[in-house]
Amino acid sequence: MSDIIIDTAQTWDIPQLITLRSLLLSGGDAHYAAQDLAEEQCWQNAYRTWLEKQLVDDEPIHIAVARQSTTQKATGCAIGLVNKRVPGIHCPNGLVGWIQTVVVDSEWRELGLGRALIQSLLEWFTAQGVREVTLETTPGALRLYTSMGFEPSGEDLLYYHPRNRNAI
Repeated sequence: MSDIIIDTAQTWDIPQLITLRSLLLSGGDAHYAAQDLAEEQCWQNAYRTWLEKQLVDDEPIHIAVARQSTTQKATGCAIGLVNKRVPGIHCPNGLVGWIQTVVVDSEWRELGLGRALIQSLLEWFTAQGVREVTLETTPGALRLYTSMGFEPSGEDLLYYHPRNRNAI
């Protein structure tokens, strides 16, 4: 990992960030995956617009990238967001961290990049006053997250999406 640095995403990373996120959102049977070209274009355009705004705004969002030191190409990324919630025992200030879009290019996996990206976000959350961090995981990443101290919340994560209109 000596030729990789963990950095903050820049606007010139946007095309590569979209490519990385497509590893999660393009096809597949996950509930969040695009199922056709229209959905693919929709999430990519929305994500590009969101990145363009977030990378210059002063909102409590941090996009960490694993970058090749020689080419500056982003080979992995993770996004941290600070949510304001009702204060609780683990977050008396009401600030809760949420980690999303942890993805590493397949050629760079098993080198510790995911761990380094998450550690970078945890340090950023601490600097923001966040004491509790939440993330969703897949079975393939569960071992990494539990080895870093994440544990099951004891609650089921449910979602509602317009694709489920028949449920109403």
